[in-house]
Amino acid sequence: MEMTIPTFSDTVVRQLANVLESAASHREFTSLFNECKIAEQGGTPKWERITLALTFRQCQDGCGNNVVVFIQAVMNPVRFVGQTSRFQEFRNRLNEVISFVGFQLGDDGTIRVATVARTLSEAASALGGCESFWNKGRFIRTSSRSAEKNY
Repeated sequence: MEMTIPTFSDTVVRQLANVLESAASHREFTSLFNECKIAEQGGTPKWERITLALTFRQCQDGCGNNVVVFIQAVMNPVRFVGQTSRFQEFRNRLNEVISFVGFQLGDDGTIRVATVARTLSEAASALGGCESFWNKGRFIRTSSRSAEKNY
């Protein structure tokens, strides 16, 4: 199912950047931005590079599709071969953030629609039930190419 994803708030983008900054090196982020067709906007620490690039791109697009594309690229399980616990750590931390906007990241590295968490307790409890949720969640299919077509 392809869909237009509403823009993420600045707070959510910043929290995503805080989680993702340790998931790749500066060089890897350069490649990931290029792969996702997201232009860098400066910034020296990794969290700032991510925040500026994603904020600019979603302002340009008018939606959050390319933010999701970027998360899925960073969290592609192939990047974590031999590092399962590291993948799970990032996945859990991301899920805590994106649960507040009604999404969850699956073991396969794709984002799915979920119940919106309204409290930290709800966000934490959503982590415990991920596996049963994935069977119910809708798969969000969005590529940078399909995201660009929406605009």
